[in-house]
Amino acid sequence: MKNSLPFLIFSLLLFPALLRSQIFTNPDSVEVYLFDSVLVDVLANDYEIYYDSIYVFYASSHRVIDNRYILVDYRSHWRGKRGWLDPITYGVRQVNGPQSAHGVLHVNLINESYADLDINNLSARFYALGHHFWDFDGEPMFFAPKNSIKTPIFNTSFCIAGIESNTNQLHVSAERYRQIGEDFYSGPVSSFYDSLYDREWSRVWKLTTSDIHHHIANYTSPGYTPIRDIAEWPAHGDTLQGQLRQMAPFHDNNNNGIYEPMAGDYPLIRGDMTLFFVFNDVRRPNTESGGVPLGVEVHGMAYAFDRPDDSLLNNTIFLHYDIINRSQNQYNDTWIGLWFYPALGFYLDDFIGTHVEHGAIYVYNANPVDGTGQAWAYGAKPPVFGMQFLAGPYMDPDGLDNPKTDSLGNPLCDVSLNGANFGDGIVDNERFGLTRTLCHRKDNPLYILMQPTTPVQYYNSMRGIWRDSTRLFYGGNGHPNFGGYGPECAFIYPGDTDPCNFGTGGLPPNGPVLWTEHTAGNHPWGGNPGMASTGPFTFMPNERQELDVAFIFARDQVYDKSYDTLVDWMGRLKDLFENSPQMFDPVSFPHPQFVKDNVLIYPNPARNHIFISGLTDPKPATYQIFKITGQMVASGTVTNTESLTVAHLSQGLYIIRLQTGKEVISRKFIKE
Repeated sequence: MKNSLPFLIFSLLLFPALLRSQIFTNPDSVEVYLFDSVLVDVLANDYEIYYDSIYVFYASSHRVIDNRYILVDYRSHWRGKRGWLDPITYGVRQVNGPQSAHGVLHVNLINESYADLDINNLSARFYALGHHFWDFDGEPMFFAPKNSIKTPIFNTSFCIAGIESNTNQLHVSAERYRQIGEDFYSGPVSSFYDSLYDREWSRVWKLTTSDIHHHIANYTSPGYTPIRDIAEWPAHGDTLQGQLRQMAPFHDNNNNGIYEPMAGDYPLIRGDMTLFFVFNDVRRPNTESGGVPLGVEVHGMAYAFDRPDDSLLNNTIFLHYDIINRSQNQYNDTWIGLWFYPALGFYLDDFIGTHVEHGAIYVYNANPVDGTGQAWAYGAKPPVFGMQFLAGPYMDPDGLDNPKTDSLGNPLCDVSLNGANFGDGIVDNERFGLTRTLCHRKDNPLYILMQPTTPVQYYNSMRGIWRDSTRLFYGGNGHPNFGGYGPECAFIYPGDTDPCNFGTGGLPPNGPVLWTEHTAGNHPWGGNPGMASTGPFTFMPNERQELDVAFIFARDQVYDKSYDTLVDWMGRLKDLFENSPQMFDPVSFPHPQFVKDNVLIYPNPARNHIFISGLTDPKPATYQIFKITGQMVASGTVTNTESLTVAHLSQGLYIIRLQTGKEVISRKFIKE
């Protein structure tokens, strides 16, 4: 008993100290929007059981305010994350004692700067800043099929360059991977940028035709509230901040020029699902290309069709850009490009090619089997993936309706080969197609064929010029020092898709006509980044230019047939884009039968017969064929896949009008 007394005294003295060591922290959680900040009182539910005061002495990667609050700040954060992030850990300490503890703050980041286009067999991520298909942390986000982890492309990004007319200064805005900087920023050109601007414009709006139909049917119903992307559709910019008045297109139900969804106005979208976004090159200096910005604003619409019964549309995603010159500069010799970094499943065995007639750059597997069994590889019978320029910028006006064929009806070997709107009876509406492609190689020993890093190199890449200022050369790897035998040309690895020698200015190759990565003796080396571009054109102040592109995923059950499928589909897309433009435009009352119109006239151009497919009514349709001048030259009835004789028609452009009990459809075709 005597021996236990000292222990009892010691325990009584130690007990308050033991109490003082008990600091309890409870997990906190907070929701914060991208480009916003929130002040969180993390001590509100933390305590020390001896009632000593406590304070916050640190927080991981975030500021502590007044030893009590954590400033959760994402005002300068733009990368592709959303949802629950890695938790913030913070330290709590006694004011009058040595004890400390750790707490956890969970952050749910609301990031609207990207959305996934996923209505058909594909799923592709688009960002508000014009850089697409990956998560900015190294992972591709274009899945084909969409429920797999297989991806055909790593990323694509927008590029533009031109020569200022007054000073002869080169202006370049271009990105590859945003690893060293950035040239484009979400939102319109504005005189003022702050966190409120970022909250408003670092956003991708996502809508479907079902959303629009529901709104049209219910906007007068009591208690109806439109979904957020309809209610907040960015139809107008803030003119007091120097922004354009008209932004995203909309149907103006009462024609008052103001977007009012509760008055029956609704967004105009393309396809069955649309993503809309805006970006510019004005906000800050260009730190990726190092070039002087042009002062452009780009309105983007990515869209797709819900057509599971149509293999082409079920495996294609479309991208439309409106490019506006918001500067006071006139730019000469202007080019628009898309950086294209394919990654077809297992990307270390890919080859790249150009299809000149269809205006496309594409990636295919160098071997009959993709990869060596990886989960993300396509394995046997790998697909082919293409980026097709359906139509580029408008050509400089010349007061003519430039033809597509000569006086004998033969296709011309010029920009009309893969351009749009040639020979349609309309003056000065011709648009370029694909006019240059280049494929860069990281393994080039002299760095000549490597990717661009300076403003001049970016500009030259868009014009088909290597880093040493040598133009692309036919054959080998496109350079005289690396197997090129000439002449100078516009397209790399065209195979046999340029029979009229459009890419060589009409000159025959100085060696074998067939030019691919296989004929060049290449070995897959780990990625084929390239530039696909269109131009040149004069870009006037306040002028609006356009770019229409399709991303196509084609896979056949036979290895070497995937390419044939891609070629067939690209031909059909060009025909649809040329002869069924309403299918690709924002529609002013998206009636399902109109939106899903998929009637095809083929072949086009035609010699003796034309066939019709895609009519939804099984009963015969009446038809009338008109000259472009309006004179009717033939009429009758026709059914799906039935041929019509056109051998008796003279050469030229015609319009066929089809009418059933359900629909009235007009198509253009050329008689050779």
